Amino acid sequence: MMESFEQCFDAVREYLKDAESETIYNLWLKGLEPVDFSDGTATLSVSSDFIKGMVEERYMPLLRKAFAAVM
Repeated sequence: MMESFEQCFDAVREYLKDAESETIYNLWLKGLEPVDFSDGTATLSVSSDFIKGMVEERYMPLLRKAFAAVM
């Protein structure tokens, strides 16, 4: 059982690493940082609006799948 959101997100990171190429992971997903988890919603931070847009546009289904798999 996960003791914290940070632990959960560590498992999500591993899922993402396995699901995507190293280049994609390093470029778009590696910089995601856990902020909060409440009411079934994960809040993550990114370093720029550009990365936020790319993650929202291209990787939200993968992120949802990763969270579902580890929780």
